[in-house]
Amino acid sequence: MQMHKKLLTLILPGLLATPAALAQMPVQRVAKTRPMKNSLCEKITPPQKLRILEQSNGSLTADFSCRDAANETVFWSENFDNGMDGWTETKGETQEVTWTLKQNDALPFSAIDPEDKQSLFVDGPYQMYKREISSLTSPQISIPDNAMLRLWMCFSLNFNDECALEISISTDGFETSERLYTTLDETGEKQNQWRAIAASLEQYAGQTAQIRFTYTYGKKENFQTGGYMGSFYIDGITVSGSQPVTEINVMTGEEIEFVDLSKGDPVEWLWTMPGAVPETSTEKNPTVYYTRDGKYDVTLRVKDAAGNEAEVTKPGLVNVTGTEPVARITPPATFRYASTRRHMVAPMAKVTFTDGSDGFPTAWDWDITGVCEDNNDHLTANTESVDVNYWWQHDWDATLTVSNQHGTSTATAPMSAEYYGPVCNLLPGDNLTTFALDGRGTFPGSNSMGITAYAEKFSKPSVPIMVAGATVYFTKNTTVELIDQIADIGVHLYTCENGKPGKKIDSSWWRTFELEISADPTTVAGTDFQFTTPKVVNDEFFIVVDGIPDITNEADVAFAMASFRGSDGTAWMLKNGEWIEVSSYFPAGANHTSYAIFPYITHSVMSPVPLTTPSTIEVSGSKGTAEYQFFSIMGYQTPVCDSDWCRVISEPNGLTLDTLVIEYDENPSETADRTAHITLTDGASEYVITMHQDSRQGGVGVAEAASDSSISMHGGILTVNAAEGTPVAVYTAAGTQVAAASGTAVIDLRGMAAGLYIVRAGDTVRKVIL
Repeated sequence: MQMHKKLLTLILPGLLATPAALAQMPVQRVAKTRPMKNSLCEKITPPQKLRILEQSNGSLTADFSCRDAANETVFWSENFDNGMDGWTETKGETQEVTWTLKQNDALPFSAIDPEDKQSLFVDGPYQMYKREISSLTSPQISIPDNAMLRLWMCFSLNFNDECALEISISTDGFETSERLYTTLDETGEKQNQWRAIAASLEQYAGQTAQIRFTYTYGKKENFQTGGYMGSFYIDGITVSGSQPVTEINVMTGEEIEFVDLSKGDPVEWLWTMPGAVPETSTEKNPTVYYTRDGKYDVTLRVKDAAGNEAEVTKPGLVNVTGTEPVARITPPATFRYASTRRHMVAPMAKVTFTDGSDGFPTAWDWDITGVCEDNNDHLTANTESVDVNYWWQHDWDATLTVSNQHGTSTATAPMSAEYYGPVCNLLPGDNLTTFALDGRGTFPGSNSMGITAYAEKFSKPSVPIMVAGATVYFTKNTTVELIDQIADIGVHLYTCENGKPGKKIDSSWWRTFELEISADPTTVAGTDFQFTTPKVVNDEFFIVVDGIPDITNEADVAFAMASFRGSDGTAWMLKNGEWIEVSSYFPAGANHTSYAIFPYITHSVMSPVPLTTPSTIEVSGSKGTAEYQFFSIMGYQTPVCDSDWCRVISEPNGLTLDTLVIEYDENPSETADRTAHITLTDGASEYVITMHQDSRQGGVGVAEAASDSSISMHGGILTVNAAEGTPVAVYTAAGTQVAAASGTAVIDLRGMAAGLYIVRAGDTVRKVIL
């Protein structure tokens, strides 16, 4: 399908106005609360109900707790207020990394612990050539049962390329060790802030161990010789163990990690947790959550190697409190029709809306337009998901109201039902811009930060699609050297694997000097990249842009993106050979965006006409032909039948609407029905018509060719002209008989439900629409 270059007018003048530099982003202070999986685990005075089944020589006893700092006994702690006694520093060759004690003036730990005086501070050199690996090791620590290491660290993720801080543990003076944590695995907000760190020490129970902090190299250090640039504060270190719990208070959806505290060396565990997700588990320490308010019992049964069993039940242990729901609709596809920026969905085909609400609603009310034969009607449903067919094209709305005992919420998803066109992930109101990288280039575009490719992620379509190419809106194209002017800018279609770009499917290129650049600073010009042939896609996919020259030779090539926003990011980038989400790299807050990349798609739509026509054709046992009116936006290939007693004798007419003529032989059996399947394909998906033929003794036929009788419908009045004594019957599409007559008859169907009906008069069968 031919694609044409086009201009897109911007709403916001000043396309190249740059946002604040990365280093000038505001610092966010953390609240004086600890982030925890569950809200509270606390002791209460009423006694728990214990039911012990058996003990192994009096030693097997079942008990459990939950993993939470509020429900743990601290066995060892360090806050560095009294110095670093017992800690051992190991410096690297340059001795430029320093371990000192000081207060964090910008973000004092006293905001978390009001009595805190100072924190451990590790500072790296600013010069790359001074980078090194340095460590600080704790004194010996006795590790209790079900132990957890908890601490706070203050750092910024913006220095992950240059340095990292690792935490490791050893029981033999670090002849051998295990890494418990690295800052390189941290996700979330990028800016400098205090972060709660937790690591399980369960496998070291009963042993003496040491904890080590190591300042080391970051993601971009290819030689792994050390870290530099970044600094870290450490405070509030504890080693604690779980103790029995008698009440757990959580909100719906909050995770609880139960911890086995049984005595007597159990080897099998069976947890029973009615109302939880999941309700049973055989793990030693399962993690669950609850979706409904109430108090819930928890039972743990344990067994030792000798087969002895013990059990404990704690009635009403988990107290769950819900919240008012927040309605959210998951549409059939989340990408948007470019001209309306509404979610784009295929007309005529069956598509599914699902509830994506927060807060665990218990009731759902859908109201969807455009999906009824009368375009003034609304479809309503009260299920979590709903299947619909869009009878009408263009702009419609889907509204969902959800509720639970705490309240009600409503959301609306604007939809565009279109067969084909350009799509994007730009939201209504998004303005296009680029982002200055503080002297290191332009984003997305030429840079010196190791960003070599950009990927826009698109959702799974509502039905299979054909992707013909993509349009990319470039904002500037300044090159000095010939090698940059003739550089190949590539646009590629990729599969999605584990949420990231996977396998390359097809590609298209233009050289840099061939890119379309608008002369009007308030508009951007689209450059079309057409693939060799349209490709079938029926899953999440990416459009990747690469080949943009870096800034080494003063090149400045960039394309547009949406101004940073707070959510709904779909943009990825390949940095130092690793695909990462843009929202996970730039400072928190407004760090989500979508690129101005517009794939051109065509939905695979194949459907009978009208939509209510069943996919099964019922014919009598006699020889004959049947007609089936069929729509396909991309046409169809020669139909294939899996049986030799029927065949399509008509040829494709090359139009979107066609009438299949199906010839079938006489059924040789007087008692046995038979079935055949006719498969049609447009190259992207298939549609199967089932032919069901009665035995020669008869049955109801659908769409069979006319013989001796005439059947007509006007205003709900059915008129049948047939020979005297000819049996006449009217059936619903499901095969239920609703009327009967004989010979010439006039039958009033105006009181029946609207839809498709099948009329049989002797050997003549007709479909009529009421």
